[in-house]
Amino acid sequence: MRTVLWGIIVTPASNFQWQWWQDGVCVVHGETIEFVGEAAAYQQRYGQPPPEQPRFLMLPGFVDLHTHLPQYPVRGMGEGTLLEWLEKWIFPAEAAFQDAAYAYEVAKAFFQDLLAHGTTAAVVFGPPYEAATDAAFTAAKEAGIRLWMGMAVMDRSVPEALRRSPEILEMEMQRLVQRWHRPEERIQYAITPRFAPSCSPPLLHRCAALANRWELMVQTHLAENQAEIAWVAELFPDQPHYTGVYHHFGLLHSRTILAHCIHLSPAEQAIIRQKEAVIAHCPTSNRFLQSGIMPLRRYLDQQLRVGLGTDVAAGYQTALLYEAREAVEQSKTLALCDPDEKGTVDPATALWLATRGGAAALSMEHRIGAIEPEFEADIVCFAFPSQWQVQSLPHLLPLLLYRYEELTVTKVYVAGQLRYSGTP
Repeated sequence: MRTVLWGIIVTPASNFQWQWWQDGVCVVHGETIEFVGEAAAYQQRYGQPPPEQPRFLMLPGFVDLHTHLPQYPVRGMGEGTLLEWLEKWIFPAEAAFQDAAYAYEVAKAFFQDLLAHGTTAAVVFGPPYEAATDAAFTAAKEAGIRLWMGMAVMDRSVPEALRRSPEILEMEMQRLVQRWHRPEERIQYAITPRFAPSCSPPLLHRCAALANRWELMVQTHLAENQAEIAWVAELFPDQPHYTGVYHHFGLLHSRTILAHCIHLSPAEQAIIRQKEAVIAHCPTSNRFLQSGIMPLRRYLDQQLRVGLGTDVAAGYQTALLYEAREAVEQSKTLALCDPDEKGTVDPATALWLATRGGAAALSMEHRIGAIEPEFEADIVCFAFPSQWQVQSLPHLLPLLLYRYEELTVTKVYVAGQLRYSGTP
């Protein structure tokens, strides 16, 4: 079966470049894209004009590299800085996920919200309980989103309700991997140690062993907050820095996603680059918790692998276009305040990170993240705002960020399947 979509097609190419078709047609056959090009080329190939239908603005589905499902009910709530905010707001919210039925209902709403904002692939911190994580995976499968998720594991420095022994957590993770690591169904398990302060050395060892045994993604937090960094130094005095903790326990490799990474030393940056680990830049969350501004332009210039994350709940919304805009604006602020920051990030770069860059972070840049023939059809369709007068691609790309509130998501496809349909 073929699905034919007509309108303006905007897609990233390589090296932060973009291309578009103003009168474009995309043909989806099964799970993949069969054709993309101008309407005239479509008519020549298929022997008929595009079917009568509303004219869309099409982009590849967005890739969210870092967010928290069990924090969804309290997004945007609280104040202060990271460690106090976790204690007062987040740990109590996550403890509520001892109720698996509650977890399922929250997960349904969460994944629907991601799809409604055009996110087709997400890397997610799941609930800190096995049954709740089971329920969340069930909701994800029903929603049809492309997912990497794992149970958030902790065995110290958090309330008793959130922690279990390394031995118990290892058994629970193994069961979840066996049930839910299904790459052929676009669902994969990610080993998810919350962050070094909440994980003992035995737990970190077990996380690394499981990730290596099953070749799984690892996701965690790194260098988000100065007080957090000082705490890690107290807990791991034998390690040279925060990044060194993960490196020592075998948790750094090309399948590792490190959220935040605001305050990295040059030595830490070098290790991350050597190990080809990925940085998930979460600018809204970084500002909300007063954590700092990550030097995005500098990291990109140093060839570090970077993508974007919404980081619910300190990130108070699920729209990657908003996050891309925030990344641009914070890069300008940092360039004004820090003489070491040479240059800024433009809208084209930020949008690339939200699409093809995110796919590259997942080592899937040849399968998703662009609207190209033979790619899997992860596509978001917007109703094109009638008030937009667009004459060129450089004109359009900034509008996607700075006036995204005028866009309405009407259809979202994941691997060629319609997974969200809104009102134009």
